[in-house]
This record gives sequence, C-alpha cells and structure tokens, in this order.
Amino acid sequence: MRHVIRLAPVVTAFAMITSLSPVYAQSLKANDVRLKDTFIVVGGIRAGVAAAVHDAALIAQIRRVAGRARRVCSVCTGTFLLAAAGQLGGRRATTHWAACEELARRFPDVEVAPEPIYTRDGHVYTSA
Repeated sequence: MRHVIRLAPVVTAFAMITSLSPVYAQSLKANDVRLKDTFIVVGGIRAGVAAAVHDAALIAQIRRVAGRARRVCSVCTGTFLLAAAGQLGGRRATTHWAACEELARRFPDVEVAPEPIYTRDGHVYTSA
C-alpha cells in the first residue's frame, strides 16, 4: 500500500489531495486535480486569507474540488476559505482561536466552536 499526496496550487492557497497508501508529493495545476479521497485547504496569515476569500476564481475552484471529495478539511484560517466557498453553512467548525470571533461575524451561518482543536461535522473537518 502506498500513500500519494498531490499538491495543487489554487491561486493564492494550496489544496492537498490524498489517495490512500510510501508517501511522495508532486505538484499539479488546479485543473488537473483528480480527487480520490481528502481535500485539505490550508490557511495562512490573516491578510492573505482575507484577500483570498474575495478571489472569485479561487473560491469557485475550492467549491468545485470540495464537491468531489470524500472528506473536506481545513487547517487554521483555511476555514474562512471553506466558508466563503459555501462548504460550512449550517455546520459546526473551528479555526485559530484568535480568528473565531471574526469567522462567526463574517459567516453567521457557520456554528463556530472556539474551544476544540478540531471539529467534524459529517464529511467536513476543521482544525485550529
């Protein structure tokens, strides 16, 4: 069994797509993504994420890829990108503790949980 990790740069963020089973990484263009298993959206500095949530092409790409994933995950402020892509509406989610209030204010349809290190709501996982 081998694990394959494909890194797909999606404008200003990175998506990490995995399929089960030794681990290696390869770079892909966003349009070449053939999702098998898990889609991970990572965050970063708040100014960069704040700009990224207004990038229509990025948000559309996240929405498209997330719609084909068995699991959708975010790390830290990547939660903002999932929320902007409509993946967290009506779901429980978390992010970095310092950004929880802003997440709740900007996306009132997301049930923000500031205490846990991670949450799982169906097939969607978010982490602080």
